Amino acid sequence: MSSPKPSRRSIAAFTASAAIRRVAFLLITFGGGLGWVLMLAGQPNWLGSPPLDLILPEGFTFLVLYAMPHIALARTLDAYNNGGLTEGC
Repeated sequence: MSSPKPSRRSIAAFTASAAIRRVAFLLITFGGGLGWVLMLAGQPNWLGSPPLDLILPEGFTFLVLYAMPHIALARTLDAYNNGGLTEGC
C-alpha cells in the first residue's frame, strides 16, 4: 500500500475546500477496490484466490489512470483500432 501523502498533495493542488479534499481522498482510497480490507482481516485467499484488485491492477480504470497512464493510452489506441471509438466501423 502506498503512502497517502502524494494523494493529499495532488488533491490540495486542485481545491482549497477541506470537505472536497476528504471526499476525493475517500474516492481514491476506495476506488481501487476493497481487497486490502481482506488482507487486513487476515483473509488473503477468500473464495480460493487473492482479491482481483491486488493481482490485476489494470482491471480497474482508476488505478490505470492514477498509476499506469501508458496502459490507459494502450487501451484507448486498442479501442480506436478496433472501431470502438468511431461510429459506423
